[in-house]
Amino acid sequence: MQFISSSQCRAARGLLDWSQPDLAQKCGMHAQTISAFEHGAGTPSISTLEKIKLAFENVGIEFSKYDGVCKRKDLIIQYEDDDRYKCFDIFFTDVYNTVKDTKSEILVSGGDERRSADSTIKLFKKTIKSGV
Repeated sequence: MQFISSSQCRAARGLLDWSQPDLAQKCGMHAQTISAFEHGAGTPSISTLEKIKLAFENVGIEFSKYDGVCKRKDLIIQYEDDDRYKCFDIFFTDVYNTVKDTKSEILVSGGDERRSADSTIKLFKKTIKSGV
């Protein structure tokens, strides 16, 4: 996974007119964590960087490897990984983070939980228990 830079984080917030507390709320973390990242105070964990990037990508922000930031024109997301089970984990985490606050409905077809990894089944059950 490509991580975003602190300047990309600031730019993405600007495109969305989000404050640091807005982003922190969407990531499930403290605003001080966002502030520290953007000001280069400390090194955020990989998990923190993934949550920040995912929060932006869920609302249509795209990052380039050359420090660029723009709004995506389409909202089609393709999940890829050499480990097919990890793709499902990424998918269910994305679904959960995208719709958990709206209590939306999703339709997933073509899955067979008997052939899924334990981690995928746990994420699926977490999504259902959250009311999605």
